[in-house]
Amino acid sequence: MDLVQILRDSGVRFAAGVPDSTLREFCWVIAEHPEIDHVTAACEGGALALTLGHWIATGRPGCAYMQNSGLPNALNPIMALAGPDAYDIPFIMIIGWRAAPGIADEPQHRGIGREIVRLLELADIDTLAVEADGSAQVRSFLSGESSTRRRKALLVSPSLTTGGSRRAPARDEADDMDKNTVLQILVDAAGPSEVFVTGIGHTGREMLALRLARGEDPFRDLAAVGGMGFAPQIAAGIAMSDPSRRVFCLDGDGSFLMHAGNHALVSGRKDLKLTHIVLDNGCHASVGGHPTIGPVDFAALGSGLGYPIVRKAKNPSALHDALAAIANTDGAGLIHVPVRTDVPGGLPRPDRSLPAGLAAFRRVAGYDG
Repeated sequence: MDLVQILRDSGVRFAAGVPDSTLREFCWVIAEHPEIDHVTAACEGGALALTLGHWIATGRPGCAYMQNSGLPNALNPIMALAGPDAYDIPFIMIIGWRAAPGIADEPQHRGIGREIVRLLELADIDTLAVEADGSAQVRSFLSGESSTRRRKALLVSPSLTTGGSRRAPARDEADDMDKNTVLQILVDAAGPSEVFVTGIGHTGREMLALRLARGEDPFRDLAAVGGMGFAPQIAAGIAMSDPSRRVFCLDGDGSFLMHAGNHALVSGRKDLKLTHIVLDNGCHASVGGHPTIGPVDFAALGSGLGYPIVRKAKNPSALHDALAAIANTDGAGLIHVPVRTDVPGGLPRPDRSLPAGLAAFRRVAGYDG
């Protein structure tokens, strides 16, 4: 099913979204379509709001795409701006349906996977679960022949999609560091009692592989598995509540930008022992390599947000120096580290449930009393 062509035939000329693994080929096709203006958004609510601005200016509904885990992020503009009790603006959503009924998936997706249809109904959005042979049904749904509401969502399950292609990196990364090299340096630099919080995607699993290879406890680190953009706030909450040790947050460039305003909390916390590392590969690597929003000057952004120390590290020596500069203070620091996009194969997964993994992390860190 050529969903992008159906959208185009339905009058869509504008699309914005956050890339998703279920929709990875759709994301490439719509981003490259010559007749559809496309924007990669920092967050799902931002993508939805962009479509509202498009309708205001043109009178044509835009398309916002996302993974279903991002729907709650978009509910504010959906209900408080576009809803029938607000400005009553139409739009079309394409939602990658992780943990759809009958499809095994990772635990962090199951809650929203179960409730996605009900959430959309509560938000007064007409919803269609797309079927493999459902092109005619989708066309009818989008044309209004089978739908009375102005706000519509298409749910696309992984069973309807293929792996999709991966494009070449959008930038020259020949001089960027390998991420595993960066992780080795960070782990070596951290003290025995210091803890790591990692963002979503591959980094948590790469840290797990590194710990196992070093014969270390694999639960010394905590991965924010389903909360894109929230790892720095988890790390900051730990650092605020336990000022006796430094907390390292391993963030991605897309995750950093998704909720960038939250990072300004460091400006009012001069004694926050938080080392925030932005591993910048310029793309959403774990969902197909789609470019992140930008380009962005992370060093300038970090300074503007209030980090007392900001460094850019393009080689091991610069990274060592940046880590030492931050360690010599009692405050926060941000290090921007450009890394290559390649990802090792066969990365391990935790051997226990998420609650059990969290309990193990708290036990190893000494947080369980």
